[in-house]
Amino acid sequence: MKFFQSRRNVVRLLTYLLAFCVLCGGAALVRGHQYRTAKDALDAASHRAMGELSESLLSITTALQKGQYCNCGTRMTALALDLRGSTVAAKHSLAQLTDEALVSDGVFKFLSQVGDFATAVGRKMQAGEPLSDGDRSELAALYAYGRSLTDAVVPLSDGFFDGSVALTLPRSTLPDESRQPKLFSQELNTAAQTFAAYPTLLYDGPFSDAALNREAPGVKTLAEIDPGTAAGRAAAALKCAPTDLRREDDVGGALPLFCFSKGEVRVTVTRHGGLVCSITRPWNSEAATLDARAAVKIARRCLRDLGYPDMHESYYSTYDGVCTVNLAYTKGGVIYYADLIKVSVALDSGAVVAMDARGYLMNHTKRSLPEQTISIKRAVRRLAPGLTLLDTATAMIPCDDSKERLCYELHCKDGDGQQALIYVDVTTGNEADIQLLTFSDGGVLAR
Repeated sequence: MKFFQSRRNVVRLLTYLLAFCVLCGGAALVRGHQYRTAKDALDAASHRAMGELSESLLSITTALQKGQYCNCGTRMTALALDLRGSTVAAKHSLAQLTDEALVSDGVFKFLSQVGDFATAVGRKMQAGEPLSDGDRSELAALYAYGRSLTDAVVPLSDGFFDGSVALTLPRSTLPDESRQPKLFSQELNTAAQTFAAYPTLLYDGPFSDAALNREAPGVKTLAEIDPGTAAGRAAAALKCAPTDLRREDDVGGALPLFCFSKGEVRVTVTRHGGLVCSITRPWNSEAATLDARAAVKIARRCLRDLGYPDMHESYYSTYDGVCTVNLAYTKGGVIYYADLIKVSVALDSGAVVAMDARGYLMNHTKRSLPEQTISIKRAVRRLAPGLTLLDTATAMIPCDDSKERLCYELHCKDGDGQQALIYVDVTTGNEADIQLLTFSDGGVLAR
């Protein structure tokens, strides 16, 4: 008791207690911050894994659908390699999201067997043995399962982001059990059995984003121009005086450019040859008064005026009142898909709001065409059973090995109405690529 009778001792005790509380509070804050940091990192990794799982399953589904149209061992082997990579990525994503023991055996069985089956089919076709009806039925069954699984994962992915689906459930039960998040592994297993329908994502036209070469063969041999000449070319493209333009910083690299602006409008011109490379201008869309056909005509006329003749439209898409047209260089009956220019047209006024010729400038050059040792009739005869030929063309297409191949473009459809483009090499008769087409009010898409 004498200890507490001393005022100094009481003050000292209170000071120690206050210091202890401060230390405990600080430690709690540090631990809380560490917990939140770790949780944020875990959430970011989980979000990334969920997105990668959806992308991998979509790639598997697309490859399996292409496999049904494939009638070439070389192409089937390439599809099998794609499938193997996508299945490995899907398994890795699943392992990050949940314990493998909690996931239905059917999911992992599908991911394990699909690549092996495609490889076996590719070897069989390369040996000159045609696919049996049973083989094609197996491919169709794998595609149906993959499509259903892909369609099921997409809403789970959405639920994961909005909090209605969780990797683990909280320890305490919420007062309102209807608000408790659903467990990812359980929902995946249920979805894998019931296969709820959900629309899939589609991509832009075939070869629209072909890999660019390291140098621009189409312009590197052209004469170099000065900034004044470039300003004149830019002004002509914008239909204004050169004095209305502001000089911006130049662009170097494989495709050197002069850059100019007029208000918010930007235009670039190649240092070699003085060709307009790009135009961009902001646009607020209003009610559309034009359709896609009118936009295509405007895009063709725009490119002719800019010095790009022989451009033929291949695919287009419409979004938010703007129609973007993909035009490829076409000469002598051959479509050169790598020589691509994109033109975006506002459907309310017909104004060109964007133009991008980098694909053309980085790839356009004189090509020596190989001899067509395979006739188009022979190429058509090699189409997979069940496909109906709609149209044919000849095209030079970029391939995964960074080379171009001259191919017959065979526009087909199957019994369900799904349309596809089968590309058959004119020298070997092998299928070089397959693109699946989808038609909608927004345009023509391919994947």
